[in-house]
Amino acid sequence: MRRLAGVGAAHEDDICAGLDTDERAQLGELLERIAARQGLTTGVHPGYRHPGEPRTENLAPGTDAEVS
Repeated sequence: MRRLAGVGAAHEDDICAGLDTDERAQLGELLERIAARQGLTTGVHPGYRHPGEPRTENLAPGTDAEVS
């Protein structure tokens, strides 16, 4: 898990490389507001809300395949 956390942190640093500390904090706050408005659980990817159930959200229009 520590290794995975390190990979995630490195990925975030790469994505946010063009932002200073204040801008990164602002981005985090804005994303939290969006997530709250959408009813998303903090820290949980929407695809993992109901483990074990097939997911069909976020499929391209006309796609019938389930996402696992």
